[in-house]
Amino acid sequence: MTQKTIKHQKNVISAVNGAITNLLQHKEILYPFALTAFVQLFILEILYFYPRYPLKIFFGPLVAKLWSPEFLHYPANFVLLPRLFQSTQVPLYILVNSFFIGVAIAIIVAINNDQRINLRKIYRETWGRYIHLAVACAIMFLTIFGVFKIYSLVFNRALAIHSTVGLKFWLKTIIVDGAPYIQLLISILVTTIFAYVIPIIVIDKKNVFVAIWGNFKLLARSFFFTFFVVLIPSALYVLMMLIRMNLTNKLPVLDWSMAIIVLNIFVLILIDAIVYTALSTFYLLQKESA
Repeated sequence: MTQKTIKHQKNVISAVNGAITNLLQHKEILYPFALTAFVQLFILEILYFYPRYPLKIFFGPLVAKLWSPEFLHYPANFVLLPRLFQSTQVPLYILVNSFFIGVAIAIIVAINNDQRINLRKIYRETWGRYIHLAVACAIMFLTIFGVFKIYSLVFNRALAIHSTVGLKFWLKTIIVDGAPYIQLLISILVTTIFAYVIPIIVIDKKNVFVAIWGNFKLLARSFFFTFFVVLIPSALYVLMMLIRMNLTNKLPVLDWSMAIIVLNIFVLILIDAIVYTALSTFYLLQKESA
């Protein structure tokens, strides 16, 4: 990742291609994302065995009270498994992913500066920024959650439309049938709005609120670039959604639930790796050209 390489990343496609190339050439950047995958797979393994002893001692009363005792037995436990795993994603994103994304950005900085990668030093320094990283991710989640709540009001209003033809019918169709894609677009937009917060926290060692202000200043002159840098890798998730819907229509949930969760983990981590590599590289370019 030389000075020349960075300069070629002002174009959106070049930025995404450059990020992929850098990930392939500098596999050290992938180490933190691999650790994120390990944590997620470990959590999934625990949840997979929740109906069995000794995990049943803890999960048994909880599942029976919140859902039903039938979910403690095969095959109903596989129906509950995706919901249980999904419930872990927010705390994992805020408490775990935030740190490892920060580590990956610190590795990118070291490579960009032609420095030897000292993982112990990188982990220690990133840990010193942990509170700011976690708060930044919490703010991003709360923003997404708030927009989702607004969308749910629109969604419920659309369900009340009884028209079968005309503009109202088409609006209902778009809002209701397009819900998964609209929710993905909301996530992409919020990610864009806070795109440079984590890079600024790690690279400039700023607190979260100063980083948010710096992020908005940079975003004011690079919004569409940033949006498409986030959008293009995120299109991979559309493929993931299509696979999931196709399997749901053709196979019982037991046949695909575990496989689709594992695939989902790797797709989301790959998207994060490409997006934050591209954004961090672009931010370094802006600093060098200022």
